[in-house]
Amino acid sequence: MVRGTSASLLRCPWCATHYYYSRDHSERDICLRASTDVTVRRYGPVAAIEFLGRFAAGGSFPMTAGQFTTAFLDGTQLAADGSGTSDELEAARRELAAVERDYAAIIEDLTQLVGQQPRPAWPTLMHVIESLCGHFCAGADWDALSVLLLRHQDPLVRLAAAALIANTGVRNVSSFDFLHTPASTRAYLEAELARPVRVDELAGVLRAIADAPRAETCEESGAGYRRADSHEVARAALAALERGLRS
Repeated sequence: MVRGTSASLLRCPWCATHYYYSRDHSERDICLRASTDVTVRRYGPVAAIEFLGRFAAGGSFPMTAGQFTTAFLDGTQLAADGSGTSDELEAARRELAAVERDYAAIIEDLTQLVGQQPRPAWPTLMHVIESLCGHFCAGADWDALSVLLLRHQDPLVRLAAAALIANTGVRNVSSFDFLHTPASTRAYLEAELARPVRVDELAGVLRAIADAPRAETCEESGAGYRRADSHEVARAALAALERGLRS
Protein backbone atom coordinates (compact mmCIF):
# COMPACT_ATOMS: atom_id res chain seq x y z
CA MET A 1 0.00 0.00 0.00
CA VAL A 2 1.14 3.55 -0.79
CA ARG A 3 -0.59 6.16 1.34
CA GLY A 4 -0.97 9.85 0.50
CA THR A 5 -2.45 12.61 2.62
CA SER A 6 -6.07 11.86 1.69
CA ALA A 7 -5.85 8.86 -0.64
CA SER A 8 -4.02 5.56 -1.02
CA LEU A 9 -3.02 3.21 -3.80
CA LEU A 10 -3.73 -0.37 -2.74
CA ARG A 11 -2.55 -3.57 -4.41
CA CYS A 12 -4.58 -6.78 -4.39
CA PRO A 13 -2.47 -9.56 -2.81
CA TRP A 14 -3.93 -12.16 -5.20
CA CYS A 15 -3.90 -10.54 -8.65
CA ALA A 16 -1.62 -7.51 -8.00
CA THR A 17 -4.19 -5.10 -9.48
CA HIS A 18 -3.95 -1.58 -8.08
CA TYR A 19 -6.86 0.35 -6.57
CA TYR A 20 -7.10 4.03 -5.80
CA TYR A 21 -8.86 4.41 -2.45
CA SER A 22 -10.05 7.50 -0.62
CA ARG A 23 -12.42 8.14 2.26
CA ASP A 24 -13.64 11.69 2.79
CA HIS A 25 -15.70 12.67 5.83
CA SER A 26 -17.44 16.04 5.84
CA GLU A 27 -19.56 17.69 8.49
CA ARG A 28 -21.23 19.93 5.92
CA ASP A 29 -23.46 19.13 3.03
CA ILE A 30 -26.74 20.40 1.59
CA CYS A 31 -28.76 18.94 4.46
CA LEU A 32 -26.24 20.12 7.09
CA ARG A 33 -25.52 16.54 8.10
CA ALA A 34 -22.26 14.66 8.20
CA SER A 35 -21.43 12.62 5.12
CA THR A 36 -18.71 10.22 4.06
CA ASP A 37 -17.59 9.65 0.47
CA VAL A 38 -15.66 6.47 -0.32
CA THR A 39 -14.01 6.14 -3.73
CA VAL A 40 -12.46 2.92 -5.04
CA ARG A 41 -11.14 2.90 -8.61
CA ARG A 42 -9.29 0.11 -10.32
CA TYR A 43 -6.07 1.27 -12.00
CA GLY A 44 -4.35 -0.29 -14.99
CA PRO A 45 -0.55 -0.53 -15.03
CA VAL A 46 -0.03 2.72 -16.93
CA ALA A 47 -2.22 4.66 -14.49
CA ALA A 48 -0.43 3.05 -11.53
CA ILE A 49 3.00 3.90 -12.95
CA GLU A 50 2.02 7.49 -13.73
CA PHE A 51 0.51 8.23 -10.35
CA LEU A 52 3.19 6.38 -8.37
CA GLY A 53 5.87 8.23 -10.30
CA ARG A 54 4.22 11.57 -9.61
CA PHE A 55 3.88 10.83 -5.90
CA ALA A 56 7.40 9.42 -5.57
CA ALA A 57 8.75 12.62 -7.11
CA GLY A 58 7.02 14.69 -4.43
CA GLY A 59 3.78 15.34 -6.27
CA SER A 60 0.24 14.37 -5.39
CA PHE A 61 -2.35 11.72 -6.02
CA PRO A 62 -5.50 12.75 -7.93
CA MET A 63 -8.04 14.68 -5.89
CA THR A 64 -10.69 12.82 -3.97
CA ALA A 65 -14.41 13.27 -4.51
CA GLY A 66 -14.64 15.21 -1.26
CA GLN A 67 -11.98 17.66 -2.41
CA PHE A 68 -13.93 18.21 -5.62
CA THR A 69 -17.09 18.88 -3.62
CA THR A 70 -15.34 21.33 -1.29
CA ALA A 71 -13.75 23.19 -4.18
CA PHE A 72 -17.12 23.48 -5.92
CA LEU A 73 -19.03 24.67 -2.84
CA ASP A 74 -16.35 27.12 -1.71
CA GLY A 75 -15.38 28.34 -5.17
CA THR A 76 -11.73 27.55 -4.42
CA GLN A 77 -9.05 26.22 -6.70
CA LEU A 78 -8.61 22.45 -6.90
CA ALA A 79 -6.63 21.36 -3.87
CA ALA A 80 -3.55 19.16 -4.07
CA ASP A 81 -3.21 15.94 -2.11
CA GLY A 82 0.09 17.06 -0.61
CA SER A 83 3.50 15.45 -0.71
CA GLY A 84 4.21 12.41 1.44
CA THR A 85 6.64 11.68 4.24
CA SER A 86 10.05 10.19 3.49
CA ASP A 87 8.74 6.71 4.36
CA GLU A 88 5.70 7.18 2.10
CA LEU A 89 7.85 8.39 -0.78
CA GLU A 90 10.19 5.42 -0.38
CA ALA A 91 7.20 3.05 -0.37
CA ALA A 92 5.99 4.65 -3.59
CA ARG A 93 9.41 4.20 -5.22
CA ARG A 94 9.50 0.52 -4.25
CA GLU A 95 5.99 -0.05 -5.57
CA LEU A 96 6.81 1.81 -8.78
CA ALA A 97 9.89 -0.37 -9.33
CA ALA A 98 7.77 -3.50 -8.79
CA VAL A 99 5.14 -2.42 -11.34
CA GLU A 100 7.80 -1.52 -13.91
CA ARG A 101 9.54 -4.86 -13.33
CA ASP A 102 6.32 -6.82 -13.87
CA TYR A 103 4.89 -4.59 -16.61
CA ALA A 104 5.50 -6.92 -19.57
CA ALA A 105 3.96 -9.88 -17.74
CA ILE A 106 0.94 -7.79 -16.74
CA ILE A 107 0.32 -6.72 -20.33
CA GLU A 108 0.67 -10.32 -21.52
CA ASP A 109 -1.94 -11.44 -18.97
CA LEU A 110 -4.32 -8.65 -20.00
CA THR A 111 -3.89 -9.52 -23.68
CA GLN A 112 -4.81 -13.13 -22.97
CA LEU A 113 -7.87 -12.04 -20.98
CA VAL A 114 -9.25 -9.84 -23.76
CA GLY A 115 -9.14 -12.82 -26.12
CA GLN A 116 -10.68 -15.25 -23.65
CA GLN A 117 -13.90 -17.04 -24.56
CA PRO A 118 -16.37 -16.90 -23.01
CA ARG A 119 -15.59 -13.28 -22.27
CA PRO A 120 -14.73 -12.33 -18.66
CA ALA A 121 -17.31 -10.67 -16.43
CA TRP A 122 -18.04 -7.13 -17.59
CA PRO A 123 -16.23 -5.23 -14.80
CA THR A 124 -13.11 -7.30 -15.48
CA LEU A 125 -13.40 -6.93 -19.24
CA MET A 126 -13.85 -3.15 -19.00
CA HIS A 127 -10.75 -2.94 -16.82
CA VAL A 128 -8.78 -5.04 -19.31
CA ILE A 129 -9.85 -2.88 -22.27
CA GLU A 130 -9.07 0.35 -20.41
CA SER A 131 -5.66 -0.98 -19.30
CA LEU A 132 -4.67 -2.15 -22.77
CA CYS A 133 -5.85 1.11 -24.28
CA GLY A 134 -3.60 2.94 -21.82
CA HIS A 135 -0.70 0.68 -22.75
CA PHE A 136 -1.01 1.32 -26.48
CA CYS A 137 -1.51 5.05 -25.96
CA ALA A 138 1.61 5.26 -23.79
CA GLY A 139 3.52 3.59 -26.62
CA ALA A 140 1.83 5.72 -29.31
CA ASP A 141 0.87 2.49 -31.10
CA TRP A 142 -2.50 2.99 -32.79
CA ASP A 143 -1.93 0.05 -35.14
CA ALA A 144 -1.64 -2.41 -32.25
CA LEU A 145 -4.62 -0.81 -30.48
CA SER A 146 -6.67 -1.13 -33.65
CA VAL A 147 -5.73 -4.76 -34.31
CA LEU A 148 -6.32 -6.02 -30.78
CA LEU A 149 -9.33 -3.93 -29.73
CA LEU A 150 -11.08 -2.18 -32.64
CA ARG A 151 -10.90 -5.28 -34.86
CA HIS A 152 -11.55 -7.81 -32.10
CA GLN A 153 -13.70 -10.79 -33.11
CA ASP A 154 -16.24 -9.95 -30.39
CA PRO A 155 -18.38 -6.97 -31.47
CA LEU A 156 -19.05 -6.00 -27.85
CA VAL A 157 -15.31 -5.72 -27.19
CA ARG A 158 -15.03 -3.54 -30.30
CA LEU A 159 -17.91 -1.42 -29.03
CA ALA A 160 -16.46 -0.97 -25.53
CA ALA A 161 -13.05 -0.02 -26.93
CA ALA A 162 -14.41 2.37 -29.55
CA ALA A 163 -16.72 4.09 -27.05
CA LEU A 164 -13.90 4.45 -24.52
CA ILE A 165 -11.53 5.91 -27.12
CA ALA A 166 -14.13 8.27 -28.57
CA ASN A 167 -15.39 9.59 -25.24
CA THR A 168 -11.91 10.04 -23.81
CA GLY A 169 -10.52 11.64 -26.96
CA VAL A 170 -13.23 14.31 -27.08
CA ARG A 171 -13.40 14.71 -23.28
CA ASN A 172 -16.93 13.37 -23.01
CA VAL A 173 -16.31 12.16 -19.46
CA SER A 174 -16.75 13.73 -16.04
CA SER A 175 -13.95 15.92 -14.68
CA PHE A 176 -13.37 13.39 -11.89
CA ASP A 177 -13.09 10.47 -14.32
CA PHE A 178 -10.86 12.50 -16.61
CA LEU A 179 -8.52 13.27 -13.70
CA HIS A 180 -8.02 9.55 -13.12
CA THR A 181 -7.19 8.86 -16.78
CA PRO A 182 -3.42 8.75 -17.43
CA ALA A 183 -2.09 11.93 -19.01
CA SER A 184 -0.44 9.88 -21.76
CA THR A 185 -3.82 8.38 -22.69
CA ARG A 186 -5.58 11.74 -22.74
CA ALA A 187 -2.91 13.49 -24.80
CA TYR A 188 -2.49 10.67 -27.30
CA LEU A 189 -6.18 10.15 -27.98
CA GLU A 190 -6.88 13.86 -28.31
CA ALA A 191 -4.08 14.15 -30.86
CA GLU A 192 -5.15 11.06 -32.79
CA LEU A 193 -8.79 12.14 -32.97
CA ALA A 194 -7.65 15.34 -34.65
CA ARG A 195 -6.84 13.07 -37.63
CA PRO A 196 -9.83 12.33 -39.89
CA VAL A 197 -8.58 8.80 -40.61
CA ARG A 198 -8.85 7.89 -36.93
CA VAL A 199 -12.30 9.42 -36.61
CA ASP A 200 -13.45 7.52 -39.68
CA GLU A 201 -12.17 4.24 -38.24
CA LEU A 202 -13.93 4.76 -34.91
CA ALA A 203 -17.13 5.91 -36.59
CA GLY A 204 -17.05 2.86 -38.84
CA VAL A 205 -16.83 0.52 -35.85
CA LEU A 206 -19.64 2.30 -34.03
CA ARG A 207 -21.96 2.55 -37.07
CA ALA A 208 -21.54 -1.14 -37.86
CA ILE A 209 -22.65 -2.02 -34.35
CA ALA A 210 -25.52 0.48 -34.44
CA ASP A 211 -26.73 -1.19 -37.65
CA ALA A 212 -26.30 -4.76 -36.38
CA PRO A 213 -28.89 -6.63 -34.29
CA ARG A 214 -29.22 -5.29 -30.76
CA ALA A 215 -27.23 -6.94 -28.01
CA GLU A 216 -26.99 -6.47 -24.28
CA THR A 217 -23.74 -4.90 -23.17
CA CYS A 218 -22.46 -3.00 -20.17
CA GLU A 219 -21.13 0.50 -19.59
CA GLU A 220 -19.79 2.52 -16.70
CA SER A 221 -22.46 4.44 -14.83
CA GLY A 222 -21.29 6.68 -12.01
CA ALA A 223 -19.51 4.52 -9.46
CA GLY A 224 -20.47 1.20 -11.05
CA TYR A 225 -21.71 -0.52 -14.18
CA ARG A 226 -25.13 -0.92 -15.72
CA ARG A 227 -26.66 -3.07 -18.39
CA ALA A 228 -26.98 -1.22 -21.66
CA ASP A 229 -28.18 -1.67 -25.21
CA SER A 230 -25.44 -1.91 -27.86
CA HIS A 231 -27.32 0.50 -30.16
CA GLU A 232 -27.65 3.03 -27.33
CA VAL A 233 -23.93 2.90 -26.47
CA ALA A 234 -22.81 3.08 -30.11
CA ARG A 235 -25.08 6.00 -31.00
CA ALA A 236 -24.13 7.94 -27.86
CA ALA A 237 -20.43 7.55 -28.70
CA LEU A 238 -21.07 8.62 -32.29
CA ALA A 239 -22.91 11.70 -31.06
CA ALA A 240 -20.07 12.57 -28.69
CA LEU A 241 -17.56 12.13 -31.51
CA GLU A 242 -19.57 14.45 -33.74
CA ARG A 243 -19.92 17.10 -31.01
CA GLY A 244 -16.20 16.88 -30.31
CA LEU A 245 -15.32 17.51 -33.93
CA ARG A 246 -17.55 20.60 -34.04
CA SER A 247 -16.12 22.14 -30.87
